[in-house]
Amino acid sequence: LKPDASCSSFSRPQFASMALAIQAPCCVAWLTRTRLRKTKGHGRYLIIACILCYLLVHRLSVARPLSDGFCSITSGRHHRGSPVSLRCSDVSKASAVSTSSAVQPPGSVEAPGTARRDAMAFALSLGLLVCSSRPAPAEADDEQKMAPSRAMAIFSGGDARFLQAAFEDIRYKGITTIEVGRMSDGTRAVRVTYDPKRCTYQMLLGAYWRSIDPTDAQGQFNDRGAEFRPVVWVSIDTERDLAEKSLKMMESSGVYGPTEVKGMLTVGKETLRPPVPFFTEISSALDFQPTPADGQDFCKADRKAYSSLRDTTGRAKFSSDHYDPVSLLGGYVYFPCTGKNLCLTTFNGDFK
Repeated sequence: LKPDASCSSFSRPQFASMALAIQAPCCVAWLTRTRLRKTKGHGRYLIIACILCYLLVHRLSVARPLSDGFCSITSGRHHRGSPVSLRCSDVSKASAVSTSSAVQPPGSVEAPGTARRDAMAFALSLGLLVCSSRPAPAEADDEQKMAPSRAMAIFSGGDARFLQAAFEDIRYKGITTIEVGRMSDGTRAVRVTYDPKRCTYQMLLGAYWRSIDPTDAQGQFNDRGAEFRPVVWVSIDTERDLAEKSLKMMESSGVYGPTEVKGMLTVGKETLRPPVPFFTEISSALDFQPTPADGQDFCKADRKAYSSLRDTTGRAKFSSDHYDPVSLLGGYVYFPCTGKNLCLTTFNGDFK
């Protein structure tokens, strides 16, 4: 179709086609950007917007005929089969005819269905414009989900260089950094930064309990004094609740009970070792100050020295005495830490 030379404006079909051509790439970009197949309900917004725009524009188009402001150059088939062609000079005549009757007679301005097709095309383009110009909430949600989240936990228990090694063993579970330092009151501590989506606070508690002597309130092994006392530093109520629960579970397990009674090895059932009270503090976190770089990563920087000190300070023997299986007479084996006494449950972080 070609507009008449005397026309000063575009026809509705041409306007709708141009708008659709402009908005189609925007729609494709929007759908790709928001990954519509992964969003929740945003596809419905696009469909609803198009339908509403279609109904509105279609109603306007059938209620009001074309005016002199538009060149209604249409092409189609009349219901009797004759082609319909209209020049701009005929618009005013057609308007007069259409306004005089609610039903357009043969030979009127537009062929049946043309206004509806025009309205649909215009509505679709308008709907695409609205949807493509909107910000993509789904994309923001996806970015928020994909954004790296971090949480921090602080623990104390003797020489922090040895406590660091306990968390290095589970670094693969989602721990990003482990820093050795001091709290504002002088207590030696380790600050663990981790991804809560991969590593839970319960897992950190499990690694902590296995690396300390929770029954010693005056320090840890050969490190004596208040600055070496065992403390779980908590920042929120959830951490406090989990720390208290894990403490009770480990305390009742009997794992830290005496391995010898009257010079004889305590053997038999898992509950044979009598539970002993814990003296580990659960306190609100204070300010943490990391040590200089040369004081970090001792367990990795000098593995030989670390292993030697672990033996001489009694840490290796303490761990072996309380956690290693014990061979009994008759071929029986006593496992101090099991799922039955909730020791393994605590170590694995399988509690809530």
